[in-house]
Amino acid sequence: MTAAWTHPVEFVRLVASLMPRELEATTTPVMERMSDAQLEAIIARGIEGGLDLAATDEDAQIIQ
Repeated sequence: MTAAWTHPVEFVRLVASLMPRELEATTTPVMERMSDAQLEAIIARGIEGGLDLAATDEDAQIIQ
């Protein structure tokens, strides 16, 4: 971390040079990966556990 404090511009250039120039990522919507039964089970678990259906932070925890 010493370089980051003493030479921040050079440090950022070095870190940026290590990052890929183009990032390739493909995503599939959850509904295409899961069956209706799986989605219904997730919804039921959420409702039973007192899940706020309007919240989005809890979605990632339920899907995993």
